[in-house]
Amino acid sequence: MSSSFLPTSQSLLWITCLPSLARAQADYGAATVMLRPAAPGTGVIAGGSVRTVLEMAGVENALGKQLRSNNALNNARATVVAIQSMRQFSQVALERGIPMEELWK
Repeated sequence: MSSSFLPTSQSLLWITCLPSLARAQADYGAATVMLRPAAPGTGVIAGGSVRTVLEMAGVENALGKQLRSNNALNNARATVVAIQSMRQFSQVALERGIPMEELWK
């Protein structure tokens, strides 16, 4: 019983502070998923497995788009990869060497 629990607990994904993250795009197999933050009160606007993954992750406001593939499993895995690759706006501004206010110009 403990051997079946161990691999599951090691593959958990912890997500913090999703509302203020920059946009991301990720591939998995033939599937490509694009994720963008949305205005407060918008809700999750995405289709199929992208919506399911975002809702299970606790995301309240996001825009998602599936590209190039209708395979639900690959789209879900691409969504997880996109969530992992998202960065805070402050990190993006620091990498570019500009103040955060310049990101929206």
